[in-house]
Amino acid sequence: LKERVARIVAKGGDEVTAGTFHSVFLRMLRREAKALGYPKDFTVFDNDDSVRLVKLILKERGENRFTPRSIHSAISRLKNDMIPPREVAQSADSPREELVAAVYEEYERRLRHHAGMDFDDLLLKPIDLFREHPAVLNDWSARWRYLHVDEMQDTNLAQFELLRLLAGPKPNLFAVGDDDQSIYGWRGARVENIFRFREAFPGTKVFRLERNYRSTQAILDLAHAVVEKSSRREKKKLWTERTGGAVPQVIQFPTDLDEAQEVADIVGREVLSGRRRYRDFAVLYRTNAQSRTFEDILRARRYPYQVIGSLGFYERREVRDAIAFAKLCLNPRDDIALRRIIGEPPRGIGASTIERLVAWATGRDLPLTDALKRADEIEGVAKRSVNACREFAEQIQQWREKLPGMVPNEWMQMVLEDSGYLRRLRDEGGFEAQGRLDNMDAFISSLADAAEEGASLADFLEQAALMTDVDRYQPEDDSVRLMTLHASKGLEFPVVFITGLDEGLFPLANGMNEVLNPDEERRLFYVGVTRAKEELFLTHVTQRRRWGSPVLSEPSPFLLELPRERIHWRVVAGTARSIFEKRHVSLKETRGGSGYDSPTVRTTGAGKSRKRDGSSRPAAHHGADDIPAVRPGDLVEHHLYGRGIVVSTTPMRNDVKVRVEFGDGEQRLMVQSIARLQPVKDFR
Repeated sequence: LKERVARIVAKGGDEVTAGTFHSVFLRMLRREAKALGYPKDFTVFDNDDSVRLVKLILKERGENRFTPRSIHSAISRLKNDMIPPREVAQSADSPREELVAAVYEEYERRLRHHAGMDFDDLLLKPIDLFREHPAVLNDWSARWRYLHVDEMQDTNLAQFELLRLLAGPKPNLFAVGDDDQSIYGWRGARVENIFRFREAFPGTKVFRLERNYRSTQAILDLAHAVVEKSSRREKKKLWTERTGGAVPQVIQFPTDLDEAQEVADIVGREVLSGRRRYRDFAVLYRTNAQSRTFEDILRARRYPYQVIGSLGFYERREVRDAIAFAKLCLNPRDDIALRRIIGEPPRGIGASTIERLVAWATGRDLPLTDALKRADEIEGVAKRSVNACREFAEQIQQWREKLPGMVPNEWMQMVLEDSGYLRRLRDEGGFEAQGRLDNMDAFISSLADAAEEGASLADFLEQAALMTDVDRYQPEDDSVRLMTLHASKGLEFPVVFITGLDEGLFPLANGMNEVLNPDEERRLFYVGVTRAKEELFLTHVTQRRRWGSPVLSEPSPFLLELPRERIHWRVVAGTARSIFEKRHVSLKETRGGSGYDSPTVRTTGAGKSRKRDGSSRPAAHHGADDIPAVRPGDLVEHHLYGRGIVVSTTPMRNDVKVRVEFGDGEQRLMVQSIARLQPVKDFR
């Protein structure tokens, strides 16, 4: 950026201060450190340093309920919101919040003791400096007479306060931002900084840059249709002079495997025809865990791909941990696998004990598992650790004994539950832990896929071992791009697939099925859609694996908000009758003699759906034996409301919830044991 400014400005361009907030204010702090009581050469703790410091504090407290990284993330969010430790301690109302408050206070004390600042301090300390030393603020305000800020929607509270202080009473401040692209609230960004800009800086002039040079108008209209329903936004609508371009497609699939297969089919056809290159395609998804199916299919077809902004699925820490559990149970002599998971989760076998176990086993040429069993014979191992070693050895043996009689995915889930691995992630909570749980979900589902094809656990691990060696592609290389929607911001591609548009997945819901920030999810959809230059595909599946078992899913509400005249939608064979289809068919006609005119349904593969269980439709949900079974897409009759179409079904304990759209256009949620909806065998 600085080089570009120097080229554009004929004279003095190289004197412009340019950089990120953190880099600019770090340079300033080096010059002003003495005023804050720091030496000029204070240490900057990077993220890993900060996590290690938190880890040390937790260890000294004997605390192992939460990971150091999750506690550090909580502290960082508090600092971004400019909340000091004493306020956190006063408002803490749970054991976790009390722990965060205590660690936060000690963390700050030790940073100061070590003459160190973490990344968050590089924003907070300048605020302290300016408030405590007005003369210093005046000097820097005079030095930086003109302030230019890019990506204003991604600033946090501390950054906004810095701008307010530096700009002074007569600001020369120029900020560029788009509230519709504010998607980093989970890491401290505040879209409110856009909305309160005029109030903070009176006399602000707003220039709306609504012309778009990237996408077609059809693509822009879809993005606008969803984001305009945000509870608060700056009024604007993108337009373009670009003409032509394909009509965006919405495709509904039976399963997530069909979804990935069709994406690969489209890529293959376009590349083989010479119309496109691999690098023209981007596959976007809401969570990292969704990449697994696409990676498997693309690798099987030998299509080059790269996962941007993330590790490949089989390289992720939690997936490698799960593989280590499996490898150890298949081969008890695999010391590498054992050493990886002996402390995951913590089980009372510390680093010094592990060193003694390794030395004892190495000296006798025995596997480490033998050392676990015979820990009482090893000098220097405390009695408590001996018991922990013996219990873990017995647990491993039990897992080994159960393996031959269980389906691989069910066995794997049992191991992860029995070991406490999944429980620890659930207890940990937070964005990162939920992402790791999602990856465990996807891993177990991949085991279920392999088991259905007759693969053993050993077969699966061999294939996974090959998949860990993901080729590293550079941006200029010809490869399909896989990435989360967050990682796609700032990029553009001729063809974009936004996958997994299922209710609960996008927009993303928590374990209580609540979307915590619906406006930010809308903005994320907007960002994803506007990555597409020429072609856009939006996909939804009616059945997605969760923890190895197929679960029916409803379409994302975002799909239901799209203007029908702006999309071409199709249903892949084997899918329940489409949610879009039922929106545009008058159910009142089904009471008369007219039939239900289904649109053309495209069949994939060799004349049939590639559904895992071989059936053409999702399995019906049954409750008690006398409850009529219904499926999404079924025509049903209610004794009071008449005929309607089943939109979705959700299994309950010995029952099922059914959502139905009736002829009056209203959707009603019913419990089947009470509603007694009766399937209509024909449409006459």
